[in-house]
Amino acid sequence: MGYDSSDFIIINEGRLSWVRNFAHGASSGIQVVHQLITGLNEELEAFRLQEMAGRPERLLITGGGSELAGLPEGLEEGLGLPVEIGYPMLKDERGVPQTLAPQYSMAAGLAWERFVDELPG
Repeated sequence: MGYDSSDFIIINEGRLSWVRNFAHGASSGIQVVHQLITGLNEELEAFRLQEMAGRPERLLITGGGSELAGLPEGLEEGLGLPVEIGYPMLKDERGVPQTLAPQYSMAAGLAWERFVDELPG
């Protein structure tokens, strides 16, 4: 969840299945919860119909806005899904896992992807 917008991604059976962007972000404050619940419920229903799949088991939110007070609880109640804040992890130069703040999720994912792509074999 970013400042001005939020991305919604569904990974189903190990593959990227659904990607949408919402023009609602943390700048709206806690009012964003109702807008996100409405939008997410619509997207979940569209996903279910198109992919012939059930609802996801949980929702993982990341980005600086994910730490907005009351957001995880509000989404959980409105969507009927467990909601977790995602804290990315990368290993430091010694190989020790380091937990990063949620606002670094995209950067950590891109760094991890690049690292994995460069591994031999």
